[in-house]
Amino acid sequence: MSMGTCKVCGAWTVMEADTCHSCGFSPQGRKRSPIYTWTALILAATFALALVSGAWHSISKSSPRRLPPEPPAQQA
Repeated sequence: MSMGTCKVCGAWTVMEADTCHSCGFSPQGRKRSPIYTWTALILAATFALALVSGAWHSISKSSPRRLPPEPPAQQA
């Protein structure tokens, strides 16, 4: 029988127990459904893609450096 802190509420509890005596959840923490994980990954990828796309767009749109115009030729 090992003791540890509950990952949900932080109370000292038996880790093999089905429920924490303090909060009533599993001491190992609540399991999230895979939809939350996939949603977070898709949102992070979309945000990263937008950042990279914006940076690429600003780099490719920058105009090349141009030489100053030549002064008009003087007639003799």
